Amino acid sequence: MGVSTPGKVTGGGRIDPTTGAILDPAIVLEKPNGGGGNSKANFGFVIQFKSGAPAPMGNLVYDDKADGVRVKATSYMLLVIGPGTCGPDTHALFTGTAEVNGAPESLKVEVDDCGEPGTADTFSIQTDTYGASGVLISGNIQIHKGDFSSAAADTDGDSFGRSRDGSPLFGDDREFELGTNTGQACAATARPNDEPTDPNPLDTNDDGFTDISDVVSEVRAFGESQTPSNKRYDLNLDGFIDIGDISLMTESFGEACVSPGPLG
Repeated sequence: MGVSTPGKVTGGGRIDPTTGAILDPAIVLEKPNGGGGNSKANFGFVIQFKSGAPAPMGNLVYDDKADGVRVKATSYMLLVIGPGTCGPDTHALFTGTAEVNGAPESLKVEVDDCGEPGTADTFSIQTDTYGASGVLISGNIQIHKGDFSSAAADTDGDSFGRSRDGSPLFGDDREFELGTNTGQACAATARPNDEPTDPNPLDTNDDGFTDISDVVSEVRAFGESQTPSNKRYDLNLDGFIDIGDISLMTESFGEACVSPGPLG
């Protein structure tokens, strides 16, 4: 299976899966929109491996609306960081499993981090039934090799100075667990649910505000034990969706998210 490389890889953005280099030519013939050039696929992901861990952890969502394909990672098995076309340690490959429109399939993703602002970065994805790749139309890929202390890190600053048990309230380690974006503090637009991965743990519908819509989402899961499907709402990660999670949300009720900018 190979040996994982300690490090963290994050990314989000858009590619054109119809004009980018498709990984499997046979899939091109099967894609109903193949060659159309008007399709834009959104993606967001984060993956981290720490020395001694049994496997990488993180999340990924890829959405090709034109072809009606949605890929959601369910587990990671391998992360390899190494040399690429843009220099040393600028290429990452990770594998695992995913649900493709709800069906279990294998997953392989490769990315290149070619510097800021990300317009030369590349993203490719392959499952058992789907494959696409391309240079980013918008967005960014970031590859960081080596172990880091996630308990003390809040890369995007969305804890806004708040802490719990001596660590940032929504530090990178806790955002990994919740499945939110460790590299982006606030929603990019005011349109609800238009980003593949929620940036702010307290903004469950991704509209830039913590408001009644977010509280309603919490209330719907209230009283449940944590499961993979509702973990996003266990904001304090104590294993239950309860008053503690709603209290965290109400502390910021009515506030617009104002990004503090990357902190690390």
